[in-house]
Amino acid sequence: MNNIPSDADTESEDVKTIYFEDQVLDFDFHPTKRYLVSSLVSGQIFGHTYSSQFEDPPEEVNIWDNNQESCRGVRFTLSGDDIVAIYKDASWIRLNSETFQQVQIQEESHSVGLNSLCVIDHNVIATGDEDGVVKLWDVREKSSIAKFHEHEDYITDMSYVHHKRSLVSVGGDGYLSVYDLRKKALLARSDQQEEELLSISVIKNGKKLLVGTQEGILSIWDWGSFGDMTDRMKGHQLSIDSICKIDEDTVCTGCGDGNIRVVGILPNKIKGILGTHKDMPVDKVKGDPFSEYVVSCSQDYTMTFWDAKELFETGNLPDDPKKKLLLPEPKPAPVDSDDSEIEDEDEDENDYISEDESDSDADSGSEDLEFDENSFEDHGSPENLDGFINDLSNADNVASGPSDDDFDSDSDSDEPKKKKDNGKRKKKEKKPSKTKQAKKMKQFFSDL
Repeated sequence: MNNIPSDADTESEDVKTIYFEDQVLDFDFHPTKRYLVSSLVSGQIFGHTYSSQFEDPPEEVNIWDNNQESCRGVRFTLSGDDIVAIYKDASWIRLNSETFQQVQIQEESHSVGLNSLCVIDHNVIATGDEDGVVKLWDVREKSSIAKFHEHEDYITDMSYVHHKRSLVSVGGDGYLSVYDLRKKALLARSDQQEEELLSISVIKNGKKLLVGTQEGILSIWDWGSFGDMTDRMKGHQLSIDSICKIDEDTVCTGCGDGNIRVVGILPNKIKGILGTHKDMPVDKVKGDPFSEYVVSCSQDYTMTFWDAKELFETGNLPDDPKKKLLLPEPKPAPVDSDDSEIEDEDEDENDYISEDESDSDADSGSEDLEFDENSFEDHGSPENLDGFINDLSNADNVASGPSDDDFDSDSDSDEPKKKKDNGKRKKKEKKPSKTKQAKKMKQFFSDL
């Protein structure tokens, strides 16, 4: 049974949510029906139907509960007749999608647990495991038809590029690998990217690959140039765990900060936030085949439907500001009137910075003015400090602090600067002039 939410937890008019008793790890849509399946950490597989009418809640119609190991991935076959699911115990199964009766089971398919699943065609699937091994399976055969071990760590995601007859995999080892399925051989492997590669999507009619990373970088790769990325996009605060293609120029990303962002590609721009799971990471985000919803699952034990009709039609968020869910209005921090002056000018986004940036700026701006024993010894006794104080007043490089330009957002992202988890930002304060600082230093030495 699914959890019954309390009054405080019920969804707003802009979302509808399925509540589970365990974490949802993956889900998939039927190719031709309003029907989706989800896999849970408990090993269960659920089937739900849903309506095109946003106000109608999804309805549970099936459940598979014959494996106690974590079910880490689930996919419909291309026809939609069967469901394939992978498990932590290294087995995979095939179920009839209507009856949920088991059609096939492949036990001990790998030597370690399975972590990623991709459907290639009506009969062939690919599985990736915790050790970086990728295997191809023909469901009509009892053993794998190909095996690749090009990764050194777990497989995080795979995508099939149909017109190239190629499979692309990314992993926790920081490599991207491409396999020619006609030759059943490795086509290319990237250079080491020095961070975990978590998610992948194919856009621009197969000419570009998007890869999400642990550090929140969305990297862009040219097909055929697999050595390294050709472009990179900042703006995500935490890991990019999932990428959902909306059209050839637009994707949604599921991020570790709980937000589902709408991102334009070439030109690169974060257009806004479609929805949020608040502080819980978004594990998967996918669009339904009828271009009505974007659905996400999170570690908050929910699977949420977001109204995305306008997004699919235009590639942009609705004009309704509630649906953009951008950063909250900034609240200026209290300012001491005796030693700080706020510039009297119109406020804009660049007038606000995160507390992390503010603290680091304060440190960098005052670092050279801190008094210590070494600086005292270098300049002699307090009686001979007048020259030192004058030099300090005229120095061009002392306490200059960063300019406003230093806080401009990245050229390839319109997302506001990274903020702390509490979401508080404070107003940039005008730094005291060098003359005032010099006078304070002189007074300090006079008091010695």
